[in-house]
Amino acid sequence: MIRKAILLAAVLVIGVGHAQNAAASEGSLHGKLFYDYWMDLSGKPSGPNNAYDFRRIFFTYDTPLAGRDDLKARVRTDVQNDNKRWRPYLKRVWVKWQRSETSYLSFGLLQNNGYRVQEKLWGHRWLEKSPLDKWGIIKSDETGIEIGGSLAQGISADLQITNGPSSNPENDDEKRFGGAFQATGGPLTVRAYGGIQD
Repeated sequence: MIRKAILLAAVLVIGVGHAQNAAASEGSLHGKLFYDYWMDLSGKPSGPNNAYDFRRIFFTYDTPLAGRDDLKARVRTDVQNDNKRWRPYLKRVWVKWQRSETSYLSFGLLQNNGYRVQEKLWGHRWLEKSPLDKWGIIKSDETGIEIGGSLAQGISADLQITNGPSSNPENDDEKRFGGAFQATGGPLTVRAYGGIQD
């Protein structure tokens, strides 16, 4: 039953995905669905040796707040198969104030600023996690606050202060401080990131 509901929801999202609303004050709903067929050819499967499967199902809702173009919110959910059942969870929930063309303030469940460029360059997360995520070097999403913006043409910086335990609720008093500088020129982007956990 859950699988049928997820498939129906995915079809509905694909049907309305990337639709742009005429009024600026309305939000937009879009999504991504990764579906495949796999087969274990090792001869020693620990479970079924082939199946049709959903890899990921993303639903994202973006909306401006209070009718303002400089204030917006996003809610993104994900659905994953934990080998027993489909498990929906919150991926990101944030509010962003674009103070000017060159500066912003965000708070909520944010993407870790160490991931920002490498995830876009990797581009095939649905095939395999990026090295930062796969080896647990840093967490992909954390709850906190971020400020950032442009320092000069082609040079930007951002700073995050987050709880630290990934997207889970806070379980101690420690915080993570992460900062990055980024330089972009033509097709080349260089991003230097550093972080500490107190």
